[in-house]
Formats: sequence, structure tokens, C-alpha cells
Amino acid sequence: MAQNQGVYVTGEMTTAVEESDLPGEYDVASPPAAFVTFEGDQGTAGYWKGIAYDRTQSTANSLQYSVIRHAGGARLPAATEQQVSAVQALRGARLTLRDVLIEQSAGYGLFAQVNNRIEPLNRLLVRDSQAPLYLYANSVGRVGTDVRATGNETDQIFVESPIENVSEDITWSAPDLPFRILPSQVDNTLGIGSAVTVEDGVEMRFEQDLNLVVTEDGSLTVDGTAETTTDPDTVFRGVQAQPGYWQGIRYSRTESVDNVISGAGIYHTGSAEWPYLAETEPKRAAVAVTSSGEATVENCHIAAFEGAAFAAAFTSNPLRQDSTNSTLNTSGNVVE
Repeated sequence: MAQNQGVYVTGEMTTAVEESDLPGEYDVASPPAAFVTFEGDQGTAGYWKGIAYDRTQSTANSLQYSVIRHAGGARLPAATEQQVSAVQALRGARLTLRDVLIEQSAGYGLFAQVNNRIEPLNRLLVRDSQAPLYLYANSVGRVGTDVRATGNETDQIFVESPIENVSEDITWSAPDLPFRILPSQVDNTLGIGSAVTVEDGVEMRFEQDLNLVVTEDGSLTVDGTAETTTDPDTVFRGVQAQPGYWQGIRYSRTESVDNVISGAGIYHTGSAEWPYLAETEPKRAAVAVTSSGEATVENCHIAAFEGAAFAAAFTSNPLRQDSTNSTLNTSGNVVE
């Protein structure tokens, strides 16, 4: 590819490789000769812009069995709400990205806008670039456990909170990479309004003052299976390891039986007070339940926080015949 050029797809584009031309076993880190290669005329990161799929719904859109090098020179096309990357899925584009090596590029390996139709990412390796992925929270369910990154400026998956709540049921899988949670364009809340399951081994690193709020019609299930409570593999923590760096987790107006956090570590919380807690309750808590919510926290490690580990709201109005009860069930946790 010539300098500052790129591939802009509004119709359809696929990479056609016969599987019979591939060896029986291979690793994308050492791609077979049959792989399709996109690279710059010069071996410089950011030499050309990259590949963008924009508003195309074709099921043929595929970058399977491919190598992409030296891309990420600029956004393609130049527009707002984008990140510079080697591959972009824009404005609802459909794309299959499988068996792909992205390397020696500027920016991210893949950027997918909030409304996209990317297929599950499988056997993807991003190396020697800025960072592997930049996604919105609605898309994290498409990140498989075989997404890898090495030698980048940061080997983390960047996840931007959508302006509205996450509305798709998703399973947050655990590649061997941490997820870095970013604020939305309007506030510091990652809102969950659907069924979200976090698998064992996921690590989320929250930017400063962020909070995770599960609302009505939503649920958050964390399936940690730590052998030792104080050494969990599933972790919610701040980007910086300091008490009070991010706010924590709150369940509000959701009574789902799936609201269970099990076998996880929750660290560095308490950056701000939670609303709707009684004056007698601590205002800062790692996990809080308000507004008739209900949740369970079990076998978790809560440490390095400001305020309290847990808080649940209870208010009773004598002028009404009802009360607002919030329930937080806890067992087997280690708080220190």
C-alpha cells in the first residue's frame, strides 16, 4: 500500500483462501504463505491508513487468513467517534475477523463503533502496535479467549461505556488480557440493562471515578472460582492501584436471582458517595444495593478501598403503606 492510502469498503470485501492450501496446524504468529497480506510499501508503523468497513451488511465481509502490517496512519474516513486503527468496523458494519495477524501498526488493531455487527473474534493476534482492541461494552461478548496481544505499547483491551445502558445479553470471556473500562461520552457510568455474565479469569481495570451500575431489567453474574479467596483470578480494580480510585458496583431496582458476584476480587473502590443510601449507611462502598435491589456477594476479596465493603439501602415512609428494602446477601468474603 502507498503512503496515506487505505481500503474503504461500502460494498463487500473478503479474503479468499482455500483451507486446502493451509497446513493442518499453524499459529497466526507465524502465518502460512497462503495468508493474504496487506502491508505498506515501507515497513513503518502508520505508513498507510488501514481497512475500514462502513455501513455494509454483507455477510461476505471477511478478513480471514490475513496479515495486516504498517497500518493505522489515520482514520478512514476522517470522522468523529473513531479511533485510529488498522481495521475499523463503522456504523453498523458486519465483519468476520478470524485467523488474523495485525502487527507493526499505529493505533489499535481493531476499532468497532458502538453499533456494529462484527462476528466473534477468533485466533486474532495483535503485536508491536499501540493496543489490540478498542470496543464498546456491547461488543465485548464477541471477544474470544484466543484473542492475543504481545509487544504493544499496552496489552489491554479498551472498552468504552455506551451512552445508554448495555442492552444486549453478553458473556464477558477471559482472554489473557485485561479490559480497561473507559467512561462514556457523557458520564462515568457503565450501565447494565441486560443479562451480563463475567466468566472466571476476567480482569477489569476501571478509569478514575468510574462506576458500574446494574439497573432494572439488568443482571450481573460473576462466575469466579478462586481456589483461595484472597488470590482470585477474576478481578475488578482501578487502573491505578490506590484506594478510592474508582467508585465500585451498585445494583439498583434489579432483583434478579442472577445478581451474584462470586469468587472475585474488588479493589480500589470508594471514589465517591452512592445515592439513595440512608444517613445511617456508609455512603462509599465497594458494592452497594439501592432502590429495592437485591444481590449476593460470596467468597470475594474486598481490599484497598475507601469507605465500606458493603452497603444496602433501607428506608421506610410512615405516610405510605410500603417501604423500600434493598437486600445484599454476603457470605464467605474476606474484607481487609
